[in-house]
Amino acid sequence: MTGNDPTPREDGPVEPTLVTAGVLLAFGLPATAAAAAFAFGSLEDIGRGFLVALGVWAAGIGVAFLQPLRTAPSDEVMPPALRWGLVALAVAAVSAVVASSAPVLPWSLVLVVGPAFAWITGSLWVIGRQGRTG
Repeated sequence: MTGNDPTPREDGPVEPTLVTAGVLLAFGLPATAAAAAFAFGSLEDIGRGFLVALGVWAAGIGVAFLQPLRTAPSDEVMPPALRWGLVALAVAAVSAVVASSAPVLPWSLVLVVGPAFAWITGSLWVIGRQGRTG
């Protein structure tokens, strides 16, 4: 039965934020794996690179469940300990790469950019799920 009922349907289209999260995951995870493979030496190390990318993305998405990205003004603020702790982890990761004489650019992409994209992806998923449940 059709009508002008404004209530959302269960089989409605997928929320745009969930689609964006899926696209970011589909492109970001393999890009992080490729960067990790090059950080290990060559694209032949894609298996190890993929395992590292899975860990990095799991960490980034985990942070999104603790503190998702806010798209509107909110009274909720990220606790300073969490904010500075994440910054300290990023600085420590890049410092460890520089100290180990490993290639800086690929590892920076893996350890800083990868988790940032994973956090955004996880946040979009959380926002999309909150939008569907009300």
